[in-house]
Amino acid sequence: MNVNINGVSCYFTAASSSINFSNNIGQNLHRVGQCIDSHLKTISGDIKLENCFTPEGNSRVVIKSVSGDITLSGGRLNCDAKSVSGDIKCDDVHLKNVKTVSGDAVLNNGAAVQHVQTTSGAIILQGSSADSLKNCSGKITLKDGSHIKGDVIITGTGTLSIENSSIDNMLVISASHLNIGANATVNHIYLKNVNCISSTFFFDDFPNVDSVRIGDFINMNRVSGIITNTLIIDGVNYGPQNHAINRSSGQNREQPQEKIVTIEDGAVVKSLEFEGDKCTVILEGNARLEGNRNVPGLTVQNA
Repeated sequence: MNVNINGVSCYFTAASSSINFSNNIGQNLHRVGQCIDSHLKTISGDIKLENCFTPEGNSRVVIKSVSGDITLSGGRLNCDAKSVSGDIKCDDVHLKNVKTVSGDAVLNNGAAVQHVQTTSGAIILQGSSADSLKNCSGKITLKDGSHIKGDVIITGTGTLSIENSSIDNMLVISASHLNIGANATVNHIYLKNVNCISSTFFFDDFPNVDSVRIGDFINMNRVSGIITNTLIIDGVNYGPQNHAINRSSGQNREQPQEKIVTIEDGAVVKSLEFEGDKCTVILEGNARLEGNRNVPGLTVQNA
């Protein structure tokens, strides 16, 4: 039976009144302008949907391929797209969640997704938006006006590059590479369990970063090129004589007697907050620390 919904033809069978392409082992599925109201699954085949949509009020469907690629372009879909090793590519489409294991998740040209998650695959947003991103050991790239409304979380060795884009809420980084480029906006950065910030973290071209929280570092004593309103140095171990116990272990933390932070030439820190009795800030070249030079225990000196 052929039914016309908003000018788009949808095809239903009399028995099931649904489209059902489940358990297609090696077939490629290609649908244009159709109404999708049941799961689409394939093992090694590719799935491609162009200008398709799901009925209003219908339960969420799952579009899934194990090793094949999923390409979604145009339309609005109340669906989750999932893959194991295949890539998921979204172009000018609205959908719920995108999840891969080793495949890449790519959002282009105004695509909008609630949540994107990969384990080792890359997450690439180009002129697109998402409510939140989560990655373990892959790479996250935000560019060309991409917008994250909530959090970006990197739990393992993944990397992040952001340029001409924004993160409204918190960026949580654990043992990762971070490059914040021109015209980037991040409301809050929490750098956690990172061994060294000086050679692997870059804040380029004076981005707008409202606050940076640095916690649970080992032998870290340099903050490079940060333009920020608030820099919080929390539970940091500077040097072999100091010892800090990770809070997640449930044990008490022994605070270092003194923290030493070097702010490199050209960097500006508008506010600095630290735990413990003493903190020495070393300013290199034209580096500046503004706003709270009279904090007890804080010493500021030029290199």
